[in-house]
This record gives sequence, C-alpha cells and structure tokens, in this order.
Amino acid sequence: MVMIDLDNFKKLNDEHGHAKGDAVLRDVAGQLVGCLRPSDVVCRYGGEELVAILPDCSLEDAMVKAEMLRDRVAALSAVHECAVTASLGVASVPETAASCSDILPNADAALYAAKKAGKNRVLSAERRAGRDAPRLATIKAKQP
Repeated sequence: MVMIDLDNFKKLNDEHGHAKGDAVLRDVAGQLVGCLRPSDVVCRYGGEELVAILPDCSLEDAMVKAEMLRDRVAALSAVHECAVTASLGVASVPETAASCSDILPNADAALYAAKKAGKNRVLSAERRAGRDAPRLATIKAKQP
C-alpha cells in the first residue's frame, strides 16, 4: 500500500484558487492511474490524500513504484505552473505489517515521517523484526 499526500495543497488552493486545486487533483489521479498495473487500485482517501493498493507487490517493488509516482506528480509542476509535490508512505504485509488491518496505519505513519523529513519524498514503514524472510507466496511454494 502507498499513501500519497499532496504537499502544501492548502497553500496551492489559497494562492491559485480552488479550480486550480481541483485540476491538480484530477491530473495527479490521472498520473497515478497511468503508472500502475490494471490489478492496482487508486482511490481518494480524503482531502488531498490518496491510497494506492498494490496486490502481490513486495516492499522493495512498492518503493520503486512509489518513487515513480512521486516523480510523475512533481512533473505536474511545469504543467500547472506552480509547485506540485507529494509525500508518500509505503507499507506491506508481511514486511512492515502483521495483517491487512495494520497496513493502513503503517503507511500513514511512513507518510507523516516523509512530511516531517522535508516533504516530496518516499519513506517506508519500519520492517517488522525478522521480516527479511521470503514473502508468503515463496514460503507456500516451498512446502512439501
């Protein structure tokens, strides 16, 4: 899972108007959808926050994808002639979350760590102890 929050969105709305903010949100959504696989899901979580659900995606692959998303959002700055950036938090089961119910809070915590670290960046939730082991699909394949 990747949580995405547009940086300084209130300032963008205040300085350029809500019509510009709406156009930026639409274009951000288009960039996210255009960058993801057909099996992935992108939805608005609230305000200027979005969530991308990436099934069957390792933490490492999700981090690469999140960086691509961050870059595509930043490229919208030229199109809209104003600063458009995003902070992203990444979490996955089982690497950073014990269950699906833990993944959203972990991605949210990583997102806010990215904001605190200076914005316009991607950070991962902390790995769970002992989570350098293979993913669940690999473990199942090794069973007799």
